[in-house]
Amino acid sequence: MHHHRSSTKDTKPAKRNSSKGRVERSSVKKVNTAAISKQDRLNTLKQLRDAKKEEIWQKKRFGSEEDRALPPKVVCLVGFHTQADPLSLKRKILSLCGKGEEAAKLPPHCPAVASLPNWAQGPGMGKPRVILIDPPRTVFGVLDAAKCADVVLCVLGPTASLEEPAFDELGYKTLTALKAQGLPVTFGAIHGSDNAMNVSAKKQAEARKFVTRYFHSELGAETRLFPAGTDEETKTMLRALAAATPKELTWRAGRGYMMAHEAEYSPDGSLSLKGYVRGPGFRCCHLTHLTGHGDFVVEQISTLADPCPLGQGPGMEAEKVVDELGAQELDLERLQPYDPTMAEQTWPSIEEMEEQKKDASSKPRLKSKGVRKIPAPGASADGEEDANMGDPDQAEDGEAMADDDEGSEEGASVAPSGMAGTEDHWDVSSNMTMEVPTSEAVAAEKRRREVLLQRSAEELEFPDEVDTPLEVPARERFQRYRGLKSFRTSNWDPYEDLPVEYSRIWEFEAFASTAVA
Repeated sequence: MHHHRSSTKDTKPAKRNSSKGRVERSSVKKVNTAAISKQDRLNTLKQLRDAKKEEIWQKKRFGSEEDRALPPKVVCLVGFHTQADPLSLKRKILSLCGKGEEAAKLPPHCPAVASLPNWAQGPGMGKPRVILIDPPRTVFGVLDAAKCADVVLCVLGPTASLEEPAFDELGYKTLTALKAQGLPVTFGAIHGSDNAMNVSAKKQAEARKFVTRYFHSELGAETRLFPAGTDEETKTMLRALAAATPKELTWRAGRGYMMAHEAEYSPDGSLSLKGYVRGPGFRCCHLTHLTGHGDFVVEQISTLADPCPLGQGPGMEAEKVVDELGAQELDLERLQPYDPTMAEQTWPSIEEMEEQKKDASSKPRLKSKGVRKIPAPGASADGEEDANMGDPDQAEDGEAMADDDEGSEEGASVAPSGMAGTEDHWDVSSNMTMEVPTSEAVAAEKRRREVLLQRSAEELEFPDEVDTPLEVPARERFQRYRGLKSFRTSNWDPYEDLPVEYSRIWEFEAFASTAVA
């Protein structure tokens, strides 16, 4: 065997700690920043730029200005089962944040602001804050609170089985409505009342498997679910909430919104709302919608002291008026005035009418054959020529009708009146011929009636389908409908067949450009 020997001359063994068996670490000396290479300096500057960029993006996601601290995250605690207890979980989170006395007196469905402790600090976010809200367990109450939420915390009961799902009937209905509206960042928590949590460890483990299966089947396997029975489990959930990045929802990106913490009504008829403004913000020149009450005029917007301060922020200690209504004129007309002309049918354009004239002139006109001009009795030759020259088409039509009348009189004198119907009481003489019906005609009429009956039954089953008639070609039956040369490339008017109510909606080509900055 060939063996390679070490080429180093220093064979001094490394010092080891006899008690732990580890190599002793030498003390770290102060790094000389002047000796850092150029590549290291570039990497350091890149990391600083990325951190600053991430901070700016975070402020934009939260709807905060760059010179102020980030607003707190809005966490909406939604209970999806009668065994779940969102109020108890909210009080537990507040007690872990150092607000135990306030949490015990906190009424239900009331928002509460808290600053998370240092152990729940998110990466690059500073000291995070949260607003906890437990809406009433109704569909519309949950939807209104979730519209302003950054995180939806789904609270489930501690027990579940094949016979009893983790979501009750109202829970499934609420979850369907939330999915249709649009869910922000979602987490799950298993927390119930004290009586429901006091079961054996074996039963808790079995029930937790069912709860996890129901939760992941409805909200996806990537959605995290945390048990929140003990303080340590709740702390783990809080760390995940602090590190969560809010998701941008497109339907609320262009509008300012706020969850009001306090509301004061004055005798003069004005309502004062306090809270953290999110999104683009508000302006007095625009009407503001209050959920469940309607649209109102904003008289004044001012900044107030932060109810949960992180430090001395600029412009947050004293009250400062940002915007006032003043002499600005407001357009309180929410809908356009009704225009009765919008219900009229669209007329063809001049170009379309000219094309139709060209097509009609290019096609040869068919004339009737075998029609002679017979002078009326007692009329002179000159009068005959004048009458015929005045309207030749009318004369031809009149002569044709005269021939039909003569034929009908002759047919009436020959055909008996009792042969107009058959033994099945069907009228086979509806085609204006008074001849005696044959067996072939009766059979054809029966087939035609059967087809009509069959089509009437299909019409009830498929009302959106139209069948072509039996005797008339489809190009003649549907000739009054406008045809398109190409369904893909032809011009299509999107306002042609809309209801009249749609004309009262204001239309903007670029809403962001129209809005006042």
